Amino acid sequence: MRFVANRINSVHLTAILQNITCSRIDAAVAYVTWADDFIEFCREKNLALSLFCLCNPTHVPSPAVVQKFIDGPASWSLWLTKDHFHPKLIWFRDRGIYIGSANLTRAAWYSNVEAGLYIDAEEPEYGEIEPQIAAFFEAVKARSRLASKEDYTAIVAFAKTRAPAQAEVDKLLASEFEKKFATVPGGDSPIAVARQHDPSREAFVREWSGGLEILRKVQTTLAEKHKKYGRRWVPARTPLAVEVDQVLNLFYETHIAKAEAGIGLEIEALHARNQAAPGKALDAVLEEWCTSVTPEWIRKVVEHWAPFLRGALSPERLEVMDDVGWREICGKSFAIHTVARQLPNAVLGKPPGTSTDLPERIEWFANFTWVQQTQGGRGIAEVLRFVLWDDSRHPADRLWTAITDPAWKFPRIGISILGELIGWARPDEFPPRNNRVSRALYALGVDVQRYGG
Repeated sequence: MRFVANRINSVHLTAILQNITCSRIDAAVAYVTWADDFIEFCREKNLALSLFCLCNPTHVPSPAVVQKFIDGPASWSLWLTKDHFHPKLIWFRDRGIYIGSANLTRAAWYSNVEAGLYIDAEEPEYGEIEPQIAAFFEAVKARSRLASKEDYTAIVAFAKTRAPAQAEVDKLLASEFEKKFATVPGGDSPIAVARQHDPSREAFVREWSGGLEILRKVQTTLAEKHKKYGRRWVPARTPLAVEVDQVLNLFYETHIAKAEAGIGLEIEALHARNQAAPGKALDAVLEEWCTSVTPEWIRKVVEHWAPFLRGALSPERLEVMDDVGWREICGKSFAIHTVARQLPNAVLGKPPGTSTDLPERIEWFANFTWVQQTQGGRGIAEVLRFVLWDDSRHPADRLWTAITDPAWKFPRIGISILGELIGWARPDEFPPRNNRVSRALYALGVDVQRYGG
């Protein structure tokens, strides 16, 4: 994590850019008058770029910046929103995120007193906030629209009209603006809307529910494959959701995890290759699953881990779960393995530089989380009973609560772990969805969010 305060501590956003290797950037920045260094960085690195900014009577984006997007690559998009928009956030997908005060202006990047944090993807905090960042951009996108060539012409004309304007003619300018940009959405206040609903929560619930439907369709396709090939070694009573989970797990391990170019870049490259025909890509993966030799470690998950976790995560077992039972669950969860592998020694109460293997780190993680509580005083067993089994609320809504509400948000237990565990507990109803599953689907051309944590 780095504190970005320009000349106060000699750390500028340009220094962050120098060390970034990613494949896509999403930025939400209220005021955009200059973005030369930022845009040139994206051009040199051949990065996809989406920028959301204000376009209203008192501020329109710089015509020069708009023109760069209009003339730029097809992977660049500029989105306009009218009012009640003040973020300064740059998301370097799968690499890190900047959250601070800097607009896209020359002064903000170099000379102003600004304050912000850059959180690297390797830090545990990133995994905890990433799903909220993804939901934030979904909500912002819903109240924005893409800029066009016609907008560029209108912005140039409007900027010329506005430049000499005085305070007494602001109302006239607002009227002129409405004539030219009546279709730009986002004029309603999020505060007023929030009285009725939470746009971020709704975006998350909509995306998560859609992701589960996609996994269910993959199950249907796999069932058709079984009519041709049979289930071979897979036990007859194994839920299709468990089998699909391991199809995608094997694809991730084989085609993504060990990519020389890096996981993020490989995922984007595969997505670009498959997005025109994701169904074809998924069918090929299922065909390979049904006709190739399956590694022993995958068979172990299907034959042993899955039935164990289904029993261990039942309401009755969670009611009496002790620290030994929690350690056993942790030992059989890929999402927990990932978090345990990434946690710094200091978080686990171990001396810096302590060398450990994965089983040791899993045990440390289990012991560490067993004694933690949410701000509402809830232990891990109570949180799991709520997320996995409280059917008074939609499961995606329970997941959102568990990753955003301090009363339920559990230290180091994010959406990847919870999304996986609800699937292991109830595979006939909710397919497991951890970060590997989301990334594998995205790599196969499916438009889903890639959550972490």
